[in-house]
Amino acid sequence: MHCHTGSVHAHPRSEHTPGHRRRWLDRHPPAPRNDGCGAGSMQSYVGQPLSYAYATDAAMNARILRPGMITNMMYDAQRLNFHVDSGDTITRIACG
Repeated sequence: MHCHTGSVHAHPRSEHTPGHRRRWLDRHPPAPRNDGCGAGSMQSYVGQPLSYAYATDAAMNARILRPGMITNMMYDAQRLNFHVDSGDTITRIACG
C-alpha cells in the first residue's frame, strides 16, 4: 500500500511566502478589473517617480503601497492604488 505524504511535490518554502507573491505580482500585474478607479488611464506612470503622479487629480485620494507595508485585504473597486519600490518609483497601478 502506498501512502502519499505530499513531500514529493513540495516546493521550497521560500516560494510560498507573502513577499514572493508580492514580488511576482509587481513583475506580472493583472489586468485592471472593471477599472472603476481609473487605473487604466494611469498606466503611463508605471516606472516614473511617485511625485509625477501627485500632479494628477486622480492621485489625490490614492493609496500608496510601499514594500513591506501592512495593509488590509479589502478590495475597493473605486480605490486607486500606487505600488512603489523603496525609491518611490511606481511599479504598479491598480484598483483595489
